[in-house]
Amino acid sequence: MDYKITLAQESDMMEIFELANDPLVRQNSFNQNKIEIEGHKKWFSAALKNENCFFYIIRNGADLIGSVRFDFEKENQFIIGIQIAKKYRGKGLASKIISDTGAKLLDARSGAKIIAHIKKNNDGSLKAFLKSGYKIIEESQSYILKYENRQ
Repeated sequence: MDYKITLAQESDMMEIFELANDPLVRQNSFNQNKIEIEGHKKWFSAALKNENCFFYIIRNGADLIGSVRFDFEKENQFIIGIQIAKKYRGKGLASKIISDTGAKLLDARSGAKIIAHIKKNNDGSLKAFLKSGYKIIEESQSYILKYENRQ
């Protein structure tokens, strides 16, 4: 399936709000609380203005497939977060989207290291990240994976 990756814009805010409150997205998040609109508006606006946040929107035409966000943590290290819309789950897109958006980040920030935190019961995400070249570096109550292929 063809898709286009663009940087998030203000016009994406409501679709991302709805996606973030999808029951499976909430279940697989470390913070499972429902997201309230006022807090989301402030957070979304701040994320767009943050030069250390790379926030990508993935679309098939006008249809939202999902989003991937890379948040700066420390020393050229970023935490990745991915959300896929319900109708696109289970189609094998996540690993390609993870790879393609990771390549965009690495083009923008040469030598960046990318870290993923995945809950133990989120087998779909774990499989997608492993297929994308991530390696498990720690396993406790969750999996921590790292990607740093293109140095």
